[in-house]
Amino acid sequence: SISLEQSGDKRILRLKGKVDTQTLSSLETELDVLFDAHHRKVLLDLAQVISLSDESLQALLTKTRKFAGGKGILALCNLNASLMDHIQSANCERLLPIYPDEHEALIAMA
Repeated sequence: SISLEQSGDKRILRLKGKVDTQTLSSLETELDVLFDAHHRKVLLDLAQVISLSDESLQALLTKTRKFAGGKGILALCNLNASLMDHIQSANCERLLPIYPDEHEALIAMA
């Protein structure tokens, strides 16, 4: 599931469960809606995500580039060890803005 919150000029998407081919479409749609509405500072809170498919990781990379190209940022926070391992094994940790917690992410996105 996805819930949306606002913190100043930032939007926080809180994801829950698995991010896989069944849920990826909803996430991509939500990110596109925010981008099209000129919300350029978006944080994905993955604290309650238990798994991330390879396809979902690729989509996050694509969306990260889209936000960066639009002078914005799409960042991730609160990743568990399993998600971090998956991202590192795909050599994507340098391509995604990742923060240990929401507080640090929001400060960095100011």
